[in-house]
Amino acid sequence: MEEVFRERMQSESAARVWFDAVRDLIVAAPREHLQILKSDLKYALRIFAKSPAFTLMAILTMAIGVGANTAIFSLVNTVLLRSLPVSDPATLAYVWTPNDRLKAPVPRELTPAGDDFYQLRKLNHSFTNMIAFAQGRLRISANNEAPEYAGGAHVTADFFQVLGGSPELGRLLEPSDHDDVVVISHALWQQKFAHASDILGKMMHFGNEQKTIIGVMPSSFTFPSRGEVPLGPDIKRTDVWIPVADSLKQLGATNLDGVIGRLRPHVSFAQAQAEMVSLMIQIDKKHTDIQGWTAWVAPFTESIVGQVRPLIWMLFGAVSLVLLIACGNVANLLMARAAGRVHELGVRSALGAERARLIRQMITEALLLASIGGAIGIGLAFGGVKLLLKLNPGDIPRLNDISIDGRVLLFSVVVSLATGFLFGLLPALSASRIDVVSLLKQGGSKGAAGTSNRLRHALIVAEVALSVILLTGAGLLVRSYLKMMIEGPGFTSSAVTMRLAAGDTRPEMRMQYHAYLRDLITKSSALPGVVSAGIVSDLPLSNSDSVTFVNVDGYANEPDQTVNRYSASGGYFQTMGIRLLEGRFFDDRDSAEGSEAAIVNQTFCKKYLVGRDPIGQVIRLGGVPFKTPIVIVGVIADVKHFALDEKPHAEVYTPLWQSFDVNAVLAVRASGPIGPIASGMRHAVLSLVPTATIFDIHTMDELISDASARRRFQTSLLSIFAAIALMLALVGIYGLMTYSVKQRTPELGIRMTLGASRVQVLAMVLRQGVGMTAIGVAAGIGGAPALTRVLEASLYGVRATDPITFYAVPVLILLVSAAACLIPAWKATRIDPAIALRYE
Repeated sequence: MEEVFRERMQSESAARVWFDAVRDLIVAAPREHLQILKSDLKYALRIFAKSPAFTLMAILTMAIGVGANTAIFSLVNTVLLRSLPVSDPATLAYVWTPNDRLKAPVPRELTPAGDDFYQLRKLNHSFTNMIAFAQGRLRISANNEAPEYAGGAHVTADFFQVLGGSPELGRLLEPSDHDDVVVISHALWQQKFAHASDILGKMMHFGNEQKTIIGVMPSSFTFPSRGEVPLGPDIKRTDVWIPVADSLKQLGATNLDGVIGRLRPHVSFAQAQAEMVSLMIQIDKKHTDIQGWTAWVAPFTESIVGQVRPLIWMLFGAVSLVLLIACGNVANLLMARAAGRVHELGVRSALGAERARLIRQMITEALLLASIGGAIGIGLAFGGVKLLLKLNPGDIPRLNDISIDGRVLLFSVVVSLATGFLFGLLPALSASRIDVVSLLKQGGSKGAAGTSNRLRHALIVAEVALSVILLTGAGLLVRSYLKMMIEGPGFTSSAVTMRLAAGDTRPEMRMQYHAYLRDLITKSSALPGVVSAGIVSDLPLSNSDSVTFVNVDGYANEPDQTVNRYSASGGYFQTMGIRLLEGRFFDDRDSAEGSEAAIVNQTFCKKYLVGRDPIGQVIRLGGVPFKTPIVIVGVIADVKHFALDEKPHAEVYTPLWQSFDVNAVLAVRASGPIGPIASGMRHAVLSLVPTATIFDIHTMDELISDASARRRFQTSLLSIFAAIALMLALVGIYGLMTYSVKQRTPELGIRMTLGASRVQVLAMVLRQGVGMTAIGVAAGIGGAPALTRVLEASLYGVRATDPITFYAVPVLILLVSAAACLIPAWKATRIDPAIALRYE
């Protein structure tokens, strides 16, 4: 072909010759390459069929790596990459009004008061519009069915327009709407009305009120839901949106859970922040109670996913290490396989095959393995997605929407082909580097002899090192989780609790409201299986809290000291199993007519009463000027009120009857089955107030489980990845040692002929396998701090350099490595020297 080309170039025009050559190339080259690919694939299938164990091992290893990565990438895609179900989320912002006077544990994400929101919306020039919402649980019924509780939100009329939501049916809320209309979710439409096409105009009951359905939102829109509001109520999904009248009076009376604004074009978050701070300085001067409020403008997307982003990227990084280990394993298998094909490749080279052609053949084989493994891995990923849903901690935004969509499938295909090419390239380059003359001098009888094991050993060392890193991270998280659970929350897990919204809570009806709560405690205590009952204003681990300023007599008080303050009835502490350390619990002496009393926790005493007997000390709550003296009558053990992995804060409990707190949580301590007791509690409430709203019925064990869910999710997944990594590394060690024993059969036969004992042969093989593992362990321990620094913020009660973990992991890996090497070593001791000396 080259000769013909040269002759034509001499006799014809160059343009004509090049045109014909390029045309033939375009037509013939793809057909020729497809023919070569077809031939290579057929040959690869025959090769794989001859070694089913090798093929199965390589495919499963690849499938595990791709499957795990696909499942975690589906999490990344759903939470971090997939667009939020709102229009142009990059121009949306949460607006908070923190107060620097309120120290920790008060967060920055404090929502503006209703009247402050109204002023901010009216005066600002940074946002095209601002909306507000308040979440809650609503008692709803339709079609004469029994009432149920659904997540709801009272929203300003332009709520959907600002977020960019469009109705599936009907229309959205308008400024002229009053609170007698409602928009419902797709899920509620399906659940209550069976997708009825005539849903618009139908009535729904909300307690004693009726509201008309004017619209249905699509299934993708459930905002605000759990995880989408930093400090909102624990509502999994919003099913009902009710307009709140847009007036200063009604907004001021509303406890808002979120304020969102849409930035004007060319206005940055920094500019909006500066203007909001300036406006809050003006507004703050008009406050007659607590002052010091400022503003904080946070990107909408960052507010929703910012807290979980480090967790998800950490998991994705960990699963990527698993994929690297899987690739190293398959590359090792292919190199071991290629070492046995040196004779075949040498003959092909001697017959004229270029090195590039041999490399192409071996890469085609690797890509075929990767494609099959990747296809199986995608199937495994569906199971992985189900596992993620089962482990769902509940506070990762949109995790329930996780799916394997087109983007995830494209990721899986790219990962499969890319890793297939990479783990096929190393064996191909190594095996195709053949000295044909030396091979022919051997007579072709020992094609595997003399091939280098250095690269395979290096891959095993790398696999072990990566496994050490993952196991160290998992070990730290497991230790941290166990430390947290062993410490416990400071209260019993068997209590049954119920949040109430009942009774007339107007200040002038205080006595009647307290009488209702007393009757409720009496009735609940009399239920079969109930040991004791009590009421508290804010339940531990319930995302509900109250903070007030404090002044302690005899202490060098500082400005703006704050404590967490709760109201509790007599019997509450006994019901929750909270230990009394000094003094007494609340009793009949702490009535509305009695002297002001308080119970404090250990942390309060350590902070404010060091070296003093806390009983009888005087504190004052509220604000400047501090007035009523309150006498400490008891000290209780610390309770983890906010989170299981946070240290307790200073807390003060005052008698329920000496304060007026509209929040009420009924708690009972049960000695029998939970179901009948919860039913009895509900009946007791409704017998006193038939229109009472009851929600959040659960045991404290459920709250503890929810509070530890995200840490359990993280720990479980990283532990699973570490276990997979260790398994793959051990399989790699086992495979390499098995191949090594087979390759060294003549050498071992000679050693045994010359007098080497079986114990010596066993020790020699074990020493080789464990030695490689030891090098990998050393490398892994050196690299582990890089991961532990990432995990440091997630650790509780355990240092990132925890010596127990850093000693236990190497010992574990060395032991299981020795076990993996034991079978090949034992096989080496069973070699018959006479047969070994004839080995070819």
